[in-house]
Amino acid sequence: MSEQQLENIRRAILLVKTNAASVSFSEELTKHIQEDFVHERKESMSFTPEMLKLTLSILKLMCVVENEDARPDMQCYLQAKQLVKQVIQRNQDYQSKQGKHAI
Repeated sequence: MSEQQLENIRRAILLVKTNAASVSFSEELTKHIQEDFVHERKESMSFTPEMLKLTLSILKLMCVVENEDARPDMQCYLQAKQLVKQVIQRNQDYQSKQGKHAI
């Protein structure tokens, strides 16, 4: 990879990070996210505060990718949360397989 390609990637990452930082949530969505997080924690302690942060980061990135001026909505939040849950499940499956091989 050339220096110019690396520089282009760095600029793209900086642009995405800058735009993602400016994404804001409506009061209604914020309230729903808080209620949903409490519900998720009651169901499963595996949905940690770190997983919520990851969900919100993914949500912001999804908005930036779709449209610079897009505001997150419930559908995007649910998609981001589903993606994080898939990561959690894959991680649990991987850890289970590692434990079985270790015996």
